[in-house]
Amino acid sequence: MDDKVEKRTFKQKLIDIWDDHKWKIIIGGAAFIVILSGIISLINKHDPDLNIMYVGPNLLSPTVEDMINQSIEEEFSSDYNGDGVLTADILALSIASIADNESDPSYVYIAYDTEILTRFNTEIRAGGSFIYIVDPVYYDMLLDLGVLAPLSSILDEVPEYALDDGFGMPFGDIYASNLDGFSKIPDDLIICIRQGPESDDLSWGRSMEQYSYNVDFFKKFVAYD
Repeated sequence: MDDKVEKRTFKQKLIDIWDDHKWKIIIGGAAFIVILSGIISLINKHDPDLNIMYVGPNLLSPTVEDMINQSIEEEFSSDYNGDGVLTADILALSIASIADNESDPSYVYIAYDTEILTRFNTEIRAGGSFIYIVDPVYYDMLLDLGVLAPLSSILDEVPEYALDDGFGMPFGDIYASNLDGFSKIPDDLIICIRQGPESDDLSWGRSMEQYSYNVDFFKKFVAYD
């Protein structure tokens, strides 16, 4: 009697392949999903219109940063770089503190955090931030470095609440500080803006075009009511 070779169905072949190579398929599938997600993320990623550095005691969570970006897009509708979305790149440096508020006897405000100081100095010398919302200690450092633009060279009219040195303003005195996201930033921080690349002695990589976006937003933010 002749032996007959049983014909295997396509489904049976798939079952055999799964049994023999199950883990390879799972790992390969997971890798494909990761790669695909990365590609989609790159496709959907938008270059920032604005470049902001925050240095303060409160942690700016991703949720708060999203709220800030939403407020920027809703209230200041200029899409500077023409990619269809108005977004800010926010570098948030959180200064460590112990306890929740200054009235607590155990409160400690560690302004001179070594890691934060290092990141701050790196950003000033080689980073891309233009608009600074910073703790007074770090504001004094910016003044000492000579990197700030006089408000009179940026704003059409310098507000009465501007600091006497002419370079910064208390953040809480600006009406736009009440917008969603921005309201999470402490009022006693100081907002200021860097001088343009053509005037800056420190080497850094942003263009005058990018700087002009930030100047225009800074003016609108201060004038917002």
